[in-house]
Amino acid sequence: MKPDILLVDEPTANLDPASADTLIETLNTLNREYGTTLVVATQDVDVVPHLSDRVYILSREKRIAAEGATKEIISNAELLEAHNLNPPTILTRLKELKEGGIEVNANPPTAKAVAQELLKILSRQRSKRDN
Repeated sequence: MKPDILLVDEPTANLDPASADTLIETLNTLNREYGTTLVVATQDVDVVPHLSDRVYILSREKRIAAEGATKEIISNAELLEAHNLNPPTILTRLKELKEGGIEVNANPPTAKAVAQELLKILSRQRSKRDN
């Protein structure tokens, strides 16, 4: 079966990390290889950048409160908190790094993007130290 649209509600809820990763990859494969549109309902903001390129936030009144590109919406901590959503864990860590004097520009803010940026920063620091 190759559905045109697949609706999933809290797809990674109660899954161990390995199973969640497998499910995310499966959903992305359906989207990439078969053109299946994914509609994902979740409060787990950490999973959003791995599953979507567009986000809609619903208000308590079940109306669209915000919509836009994933990286814009999930990077807006004030907007998320106003709708009882926690900012992604990675954003909290990035904020802590910034407060400690390390600016990391990772967009979208995924663990992989942050790791790549941190490696670049470390490499530049090593180069400065070695010169």
